[in-house]
Amino acid sequence: MSKSGKTTQTQSASPSREFLVINGVIVTAVSGVYGHYTPTPARIPKEQWQRIRPLVVTAVRAAGYPSIHGTHFALRATSGFVAHCQDRELPLDPEVMFLPDLVEHYIGTTRAGATMRTRANERAVLRRVGRAATKRAPWPPEPKPFQDHVHLKPPYTDKEIAGFWKACESQTSDHHRHVMTALLVLGLGAGLKPREVLDCTARQVKKHKATGLTAIFLADRTVPVISQYADRLLDLCHDRPDGSLVGPWNRASKDPFTNLRKGLRVPPFLPALAVPRLRTTWMANVLAQDLRISEFMVIAGTVSAKSLECIAPFVAGRWDENVYLLRGAAL
Repeated sequence: MSKSGKTTQTQSASPSREFLVINGVIVTAVSGVYGHYTPTPARIPKEQWQRIRPLVVTAVRAAGYPSIHGTHFALRATSGFVAHCQDRELPLDPEVMFLPDLVEHYIGTTRAGATMRTRANERAVLRRVGRAATKRAPWPPEPKPFQDHVHLKPPYTDKEIAGFWKACESQTSDHHRHVMTALLVLGLGAGLKPREVLDCTARQVKKHKATGLTAIFLADRTVPVISQYADRLLDLCHDRPDGSLVGPWNRASKDPFTNLRKGLRVPPFLPALAVPRLRTTWMANVLAQDLRISEFMVIAGTVSAKSLECIAPFVAGRWDENVYLLRGAAL
């Protein structure tokens, strides 16, 4: 139970799902966190929350937190900051509120009684939200760890993933819809490497009836498929029982994905659909589960230490209620 008495952080019986209980409602998706989160009157009076909620939700959404726990923590941190700014009679304008100096002043004064770790986490949230929610505020660029050594693009955001699926549904032909579905499922659901995506066939996909686990059996490892993508993968196998699941591709081509993506209609506001970035998104998702690093390395295949360091900032931490400390103490 959190300090508010309204939110319980719980892990479900399924190893691939986590949930929160917010105001008596079981929440398993980020959208549910936005819909049900409400600070206690002791933190923020009801009338004030009604005034600042649209700004808080819009700002946190812009930051694109991929997990329910990260989103919940971001809402708590951002709502406290915005309420503080309104108490100082600042206008409800992100360009006025989300300034680096104001964030640092808030963390150093109003939040001085919080632990050092909590202050650091809230500062990181407000910096991320501030960058995302403003256009004119003087925020420095987001640091890119090891940018001179490891070329690892950040995971796709939930909004971008939703945009890809919407684009997939609106493809002009069954062929293009199948190709895009296969790329998304094999990338987001199993984190396959580019060549593995091209070579994966229905014969490599098996579902264990007793546990409900769907897995892809590769030459060097077995990859469990994230449950939300399992049915789509099985449908792909049914539609294409023979040959590559993504469809025919030119084995003589230096870049077969260019031809595979040819004809796919993706809105210009979305980033390029790239298999390596789909794998990065899968990595961040899987690492947010209760999976040990040795187990992750087995299902992911070859992953460099520097790649893990680069992906770490995008893996939701269990900062709320200091859960990470309890896990670290084996409690």
